[in-house]
Amino acid sequence: MKRFLKFLITLIALATFFKSLYGQEKSTFNIKISGGSAYSFFLTRYQENPFSLPDIVDIYKKSHIGYTYAISLSKVWKDDNRLSIGYGFQEFRRVVNLQTLSAYIENYRIFHRDNIWDISYARNFLKGNKHFWFGSGLYYLRPIQQEIQANNRVIMLVTRDNKRHRLHEIGIKIEMDYEFKLRENIYSGLRLQYAHGLSDGQAHFVSLTSYFNLAF
Repeated sequence: MKRFLKFLITLIALATFFKSLYGQEKSTFNIKISGGSAYSFFLTRYQENPFSLPDIVDIYKKSHIGYTYAISLSKVWKDDNRLSIGYGFQEFRRVVNLQTLSAYIENYRIFHRDNIWDISYARNFLKGNKHFWFGSGLYYLRPIQQEIQANNRVIMLVTRDNKRHRLHEIGIKIEMDYEFKLRENIYSGLRLQYAHGLSDGQAHFVSLTSYFNLAF
C-alpha cells in the first residue's frame, strides 16, 4: 500500500507539472484508479513434487483467481489518442494445512504477488459521453512467491523475489476500456486486459476491473 500511495503522489505531481507546460493545448491528463479480479495463467503451470523424495512435501500452487488494483496517468490529445504509464498489483492466495511428525501449520496463507509497471498507447472509437478505448503496450513484472518446503522434522517458509532470485518478466499487453461520463471530468468504466510474456512466449494473466477516471 505504501508503494501504491507513493506512486499516486508521483503521478499527481507529474500531471500538475506537465499540465502547466501544455495547458494551452487541446489535451487533458487523466488519473485512473481501478480494482477487480485477475486470472493467472502462470500459476496454472506450477507442478508440485514432480520428482519428490519420500517424506518431502513442496507446496507451490496458489489459487489461479486473485484480486488486482492499479493506478495510471494518461495524456489524452484530440479526444482520440491516449498515452499512459501505470503501476499495478496482483495477489493470489492459498490456505495451507500441513502436519509432520514434529510440526504443523493450520490455516496459513501463502501468496503470489505481481508488481507491474507498464506503458501503453490506446485510441478511442466513440464520441460524446461514452468512450471505447483499444490499445496495447509493454509491461515489466516482478513477482514475489511464497512456497512451503517440509519434511518429517521441519516446515520451511520460502519467499522468492527479484532481489535474491532474479525473478522478473517483460511482456506485451492488450487493453480495452469502455467508459461513460458520470459528471464533468469524471468517468466510470470497465477494463479488460490481457498480458503475454516475451521471454517464455506464454500467456501470463487476464484481468477485469472497474475504474474511476478523473480528467483535468
